[in-house]
Amino acid sequence: MAGATLLLVWLPSRTQAWLRSWAISFLVRVPGFLLLAMRGDIPDRISIDLANALLMLGVGIGHAGARQFGDRPVLPPAVVAPMIVWLAACQVPALYEDSGMRVFVQAILLAAYGALIAWEFWRCSGESRLLRGLLVTIFALNAVTQALRGWFGLVNGLPASLPIPDDGLVLTLSVPMLVALVGVLIGIALHRDQVMRGLRREADIDYLTGALNRRSFELHAGQALRQSSSVRRAFLLLDLDHFKAVNDTLGHDAGDRVLVDFSREVRSRVGAGACFGRIGGDEFALLVPVSDALAAERLAEDLCRLVSGMTVASPDGDWPLSVSIGIAMAGPADDLEQLMRWADRALYAAKAAGRSRVEHLTPALVAAVAAQI
Repeated sequence: MAGATLLLVWLPSRTQAWLRSWAISFLVRVPGFLLLAMRGDIPDRISIDLANALLMLGVGIGHAGARQFGDRPVLPPAVVAPMIVWLAACQVPALYEDSGMRVFVQAILLAAYGALIAWEFWRCSGESRLLRGLLVTIFALNAVTQALRGWFGLVNGLPASLPIPDDGLVLTLSVPMLVALVGVLIGIALHRDQVMRGLRREADIDYLTGALNRRSFELHAGQALRQSSSVRRAFLLLDLDHFKAVNDTLGHDAGDRVLVDFSREVRSRVGAGACFGRIGGDEFALLVPVSDALAAERLAEDLCRLVSGMTVASPDGDWPLSVSIGIAMAGPADDLEQLMRWADRALYAAKAAGRSRVEHLTPALVAAVAAQI
């Protein structure tokens, strides 16, 4: 039921590989449990060896799902390791003929992988802390319970019949069932959380460049200006020079590649505290914390040099790129609309002065631009 539920949740979108792996990890264990239930009616090599091998494979796939959840690569050896170790242990006569040792080996493998899965969720980032915390807790609890089950098995061996007379062993068998149930519920909640995050991201992010779209940029930049007026910020308006000629001459595909490359390079140069957005076709805006106006100019000049080193391939050779940048420093009472107007005037001056340059709004520059207009 757990595997089928997760699979039905995954099927409509098929975008979250970790959810599919979790579903498979549960479904793989189904024949294992069925074979375990037939112990005594079928050969031990099937009801013990093969049955537990399937359970171990399910746990290994569950570990793969935990890694996929954290956007880490799946490790195939780790997926099959518990199954291989179990099958290898079954080839040791002294161990195989001792029911307590069999339980101990199985439980220690399950405890180790429970701890590994808890660790994978612990080091995830960017997801719901509460849900991740619950997953870490239940898988850690499962690891401890499996270790206790190994100890009970080593001391008492397997019960000869049902119902199981040992209350401690009953408890250690019940906890994994609870973990499966809670894990399914949390998995569904995490799936919903990731879907909602994806929808919010699609609403906030420019689909082509990965920068904030205009609406989202204005929202985030406006909030930044209102929340911490003590932090000095610079508003940079960036416009790619002769971008229309790139589109007209080389085609829109080439123009799109320029926008994507430009956006990626700018985002790699600014810190996490910056707001960077695409506010027009080839026009971008950047609100960034700086120590003073000189630091803002240095950043803008670095971006100019960065773009000057970029080219786009054309039949006649590489087409050089450049960018013009206008800067306006934010004052304590300045709003985003005013900053955008000032930066636009500075950008106008940069283009009028020959492009591929930086202009910082000053009273003299305001007067010069007004005279040209």
